[in-house]
Amino acid sequence: VLIFDFVNFGESEGAVRNLEDPGQKIEDFRGAVDFVANRKDFSGSRISLAGLGASAGYIAAEAVNDPRVDRLVMIGPWFQNPQIVQDEQE
Repeated sequence: VLIFDFVNFGESEGAVRNLEDPGQKIEDFRGAVDFVANRKDFSGSRISLAGLGASAGYIAAEAVNDPRVDRLVMIGPWFQNPQIVQDEQE
């Protein structure tokens, strides 16, 4: 299990604090996947991501473009882009 703070949040670096930047957060998830996949003690090929609220949308965006991610846990998903939900309702 890897738990991390997004750039500009918590104990992470970044000059602007608490900046809500969906693109950066998706990159942060990609960086977390890279970190795990490149560890010498990681022998598997399956990586799961969990996201709560808006992070559920961020992990979905990361998983679509990264074949190393094979499982998602989306808790109380809230999507930044209302078009995603709107398209599904039509």
